[in-house]
Amino acid sequence: MGTTYDDIFWEMAYEEEAQDRYEQELIDNALRDISEENVKNYLGKYGDAIEKRIKFCLDQAKTLKEKNYFGSSLILSATAIELIVRFLLLRPLVQGAFLSDEWADVLSKRIATGRSAKDKNLLPAVLKKWEIDITKRTISNGSPIWETIHNTIWPKRNAFVHQASLIGEQESLIALECANTLMAIVREIAENLGFTLSRTGKWCEIHEGQNKIMKGTGSSFSQSFEPESPFSNNI
Repeated sequence: MGTTYDDIFWEMAYEEEAQDRYEQELIDNALRDISEENVKNYLGKYGDAIEKRIKFCLDQAKTLKEKNYFGSSLILSATAIELIVRFLLLRPLVQGAFLSDEWADVLSKRIATGRSAKDKNLLPAVLKKWEIDITKRTISNGSPIWETIHNTIWPKRNAFVHQASLIGEQESLIALECANTLMAIVREIAENLGFTLSRTGKWCEIHEGQNKIMKGTGSSFSQSFEPESPFSNNI
């Protein structure tokens, strides 16, 4: 008796389910085994180059929105969001958990595509490690930011890119606000890790003045990192 299409279908479904279980196990282990020092070293080394690209996207998105190019504006806001999620949230996790570059891509794709409810919950799970509940964070219209990004911004971006669907001004505004709000969450994490972005304006330089008590003393504290770019095409 030969192999039927049903046999092939169920075999593929089983393999996909097994792969999902394997990926989820690695992700769960990563969430348990994060080294904050490694996360800090990654952000100190690459943070400035990453934020430079994010700022470029957000500046362009704002300019395009003001010129009524709402679809193009939304694309750049969505790109900024993906850069934030991948390189300022997920990639430091990967670095901190000693996972490979391959798993950085797995995590990013699973969150961006949202094949299942578990995928959608990956970023909230990551942020809970930093005592941040993104599911309770909202934008100015009262909508939860992560729900808006996952259920509105990314689908609208895909529809515009692949089908030339119309994008309105309000949608471009919401996308821009989501990106800026997500960046504000990144800065909360940075502060919790000891970065002094408001003082130095740089990820690669940490400096607490003498008015900041470090480890029970009144002395100042400084730390620096050798800045590099995680992108192959450096800008």
